[in-house]
Order: sequence, then C-alpha cells, then structure tokens
Amino acid sequence: MNTAYIREHVRLAAENVRKSKPLAGSITNFVTVNFVANAHLRQAFSFICLMKEKAWRR
Repeated sequence: MNTAYIREHVRLAAENVRKSKPLAGSITNFVTVNFVANAHLRQAFSFICLMKEKAWRR
C-alpha cells in the first residue's frame, strides 16, 4: 500500500460523503463547544493513525 493508493481511497471516501451528506450529530452549547470540537478532531486523528498503522504492517 503506497501513498497514492491511500490518497485515492481518501478522495473516494470524501466524494461519497459529499454525495450522501450525512448528518453529524454535534448539537451542543457554548459550554461544551471546545470539548465537542476536540472529540471530533480526536476521532479523525485516530482514524488516520489506524490507516497508517495498517499501511506499515503491509
């Protein structure tokens, strides 16, 4: 698995998300905005780390 392969799959995944326009459940208030934003970033980062780990194992 190389960088071009991963980039192509990320591009296709982003395209599919844009087409389906899913609802992201982020209903919050001013007290928890920072917490919710950090949770979203943490989730995205963990997915990226998982993909890199899978690429390194191959």
